[in-house]
Amino acid sequence: MSQHTALHTSSDQRLRFGGIVRSEFLKFRTVISHLVMGIAVLAMMAGFGFIGALSINYSETLGTSLDMLRNSAQGIGGAGMSFTSMLFASWAVIFIGSEYSTRSIYTSLTIVPRRSALYIAKFIVVSFIGFFWGFICAAISFGIGSLAIIPELSPQLNSGVLLNWVAVGLYCMFVSWMGLGFGSLLRNNAGGIILSVITILVTYIVFLLFLPWDWAKDFTNYLPLPVGSELISYGKADDAKISYTMAASILALWGAVPAFFGYLRFRFTDS
Repeated sequence: MSQHTALHTSSDQRLRFGGIVRSEFLKFRTVISHLVMGIAVLAMMAGFGFIGALSINYSETLGTSLDMLRNSAQGIGGAGMSFTSMLFASWAVIFIGSEYSTRSIYTSLTIVPRRSALYIAKFIVVSFIGFFWGFICAAISFGIGSLAIIPELSPQLNSGVLLNWVAVGLYCMFVSWMGLGFGSLLRNNAGGIILSVITILVTYIVFLLFLPWDWAKDFTNYLPLPVGSELISYGKADDAKISYTMAASILALWGAVPAFFGYLRFRFTDS
């Protein structure tokens, strides 16, 4: 009898957590700012796909290696991710930061007093949205870019291209973790977005251009922006310094650390 009760209780807990996740998905879908951000991300990816195609066409006239250009064409789904990644991070910041700015987070915490469950539900939502929308945007960017690239370099849909779209989805998911963490840590949209931009872009510029030490130049390769570029590059050599697996692991760490500290702030503090 006690075993039956324990199983029943465990089932109820899973259902309750499932309800929390569904509620967070519904919240994400119904807020206008999230819809606007999603459209903006899609438009930017599509635009970069077109611009990337024009750049490939121009490079062909300059006598650039055809193998290099074909790889660029095959990976055009990830064109512009250096900038689009910051939009994905900002999207995740807004998801949690706007709840603090409107104080609706306290209503959520009243309904779901288990803070860990609520944060994990938010984490699941931004992970799914980041990966799914990143994959869709990469596919659309590839389609638009394919139409603009000259026939001699026109990309072909194959398993490598699909894996490239998966890599773009992972890139978007990892920076979404970063945005969720910063949004939870700072608890406002502006601060979380600024910190995301600093981590993704500004830090890279500072290390690359202003720090004179050799170790700083070497460390630059492991910052989010260059690591993300390694992750979504097409046709990487087998002996590349940073493999796809290594790039994904490093970028996941860049996203997981802020997400973890954001969880601690969310779980243990009210102000």
